[in-house]
Amino acid sequence: MDSFAFIIHAMDVADIKSHIFPLRPFPSSWAEYLASRIPPFILSHVRGVRSAYSGKEIEGWFIGLPMTPRALLEYPFPFVADRIRRCGLLAEKKGAKIIGLGAFTSVAGDGGITVK
Repeated sequence: MDSFAFIIHAMDVADIKSHIFPLRPFPSSWAEYLASRIPPFILSHVRGVRSAYSGKEIEGWFIGLPMTPRALLEYPFPFVADRIRRCGLLAEKKGAKIIGLGAFTSVAGDGGITVK
């Protein structure tokens, strides 16, 4: 079966705290820093989607990168590229044949050039 993965990230620290419960008591700056050290994870497994291109049934995964746009743009590029690369490795492990970079992951990850 054809498959895909799409990498998404938190929109802000409140988004991180709403999904990663142990970080709720921490000040926002700490939560943002600590979240950026958490490995990527599967947010959702999607089945029963039909490709508009091939007509085949496909499946996919939404992969969560617990980093904010600010962190993606301001943290050192090698660190950010490594985090995005780890998302790609998780997608590959799940069997994804194509990976989409959502929102700031495409900007911070230079459109996937470095992490391909």
